[in-house]
Amino acid sequence: MRLNFREIKKRKYQFIWKESGGFGGNVLLIDPVFSRIFFPDEEKVLIYEKPWLECYISEKGKSRAEKRGGRLYLNRKKVKQFLRQAPKTATHSKAFFERIETLDLGKKDNRQLFRFFDKFLKNFVLVAKSFNITEPRRAESCEKKLRDFLLKQLKDQRKANRYFSILLTPDIPKTILEQRKLTPLKSKKSLKIKQTQIEKELNLPRQIIELAASLREIGLLRLSLGFVWRYGLAIYVKKILPEIAKRMDFSLGQAGTLLYSELKDSLLAKKKPSLRAINQRKEKYLAFQQRNGKFCFLVGRGAQKCINFIKSSTKIKPSKEIQGIIANPGKRCGKVKIILTIGDVARQIKAMKKGQILVTEMTRPHFILAVKKASAIVTDEGGMTSHAAIMSRELDIPCVVGTKIATKTLKDGDLVEVDADKAVVKIIQKVK
Repeated sequence: MRLNFREIKKRKYQFIWKESGGFGGNVLLIDPVFSRIFFPDEEKVLIYEKPWLECYISEKGKSRAEKRGGRLYLNRKKVKQFLRQAPKTATHSKAFFERIETLDLGKKDNRQLFRFFDKFLKNFVLVAKSFNITEPRRAESCEKKLRDFLLKQLKDQRKANRYFSILLTPDIPKTILEQRKLTPLKSKKSLKIKQTQIEKELNLPRQIIELAASLREIGLLRLSLGFVWRYGLAIYVKKILPEIAKRMDFSLGQAGTLLYSELKDSLLAKKKPSLRAINQRKEKYLAFQQRNGKFCFLVGRGAQKCINFIKSSTKIKPSKEIQGIIANPGKRCGKVKIILTIGDVARQIKAMKKGQILVTEMTRPHFILAVKKASAIVTDEGGMTSHAAIMSRELDIPCVVGTKIATKTLKDGDLVEVDADKAVVKIIQKVK
């Protein structure tokens, strides 16, 4: 199956996430990895326009993703099995990444290098597959089920939001807090007491108690998996990709744009890939998943036509109010500080002043200093199990996630009011 413009027009897409495209849009990772962790019936499309890589999902695909998530989160037995297995595979993969870090890949011949890359991919897929399962969008229908139940019992929106936040706040281990240089505002004992009090006060049924436990435990697991996933990515960027580029006499951008089959043919059969195709993908491409799971990468006019349609059909008109999802309730007023994952992130964080409103696509582990400086957090992406949501609840910072347009609508210095009780960001004054 080859996706065409007519088929694109039949589908309604939603924006999911945005990342720095890395080297050439990370084709060399997307090609063999995403085909093994993405479900074809979720109809995802990747758009790379240097330097950004964006992911979109069809409305039907999003519904299927939520149903998959529901089958996991609502089955406590499956959740416990996943919570046992995922950390084991992550530990195994991390050990392999550490092994690669100590190797001198320059001493390996082409066949050995390709073999190590293949083993790296298998280990990276193990972590990425679990990480994909924990994506916030898969929990949305279950979060709604829990939130609606609390609202029905309490008849008070603000109180329901507060209880919802407490029930979904995980007991973060000391090791993870130390990695992020965090001192929690809540003691483990008091958090558990609050959760137990809510369960007794509302006489929560067993299914709801188990659902809340599953949501917070998988959200916590996502934090741990994120460390291993990004460590594997760092090994690829620092060790593997430079060696591939050196052998092929390519720039890092060109090497990162190779398809898996092109790399294999080049290293093992000494067949040179098309430089024209590589250089086209290095600047822009549209990638979609076929029914067999494999990704197809389109370039040129056909890709541009599809990209224009998807982006125009998902564009949200700016307004004085930005709507999102409540991650942690509260209300704060302050000036916006935009921090993007591209460019010198450390420099952006250093320029941030204490008390500003952190606005970003989605917080990452290395954003922790910015999170600690922020009086509130607003993100384009994410849900209740995202990094921003969990960190905001741990530090008791008002947080609105999943706005889709915050980084595009707001600018540094804008004065805004973050009303995380209503999941609304109000623009009070725009900078000129």
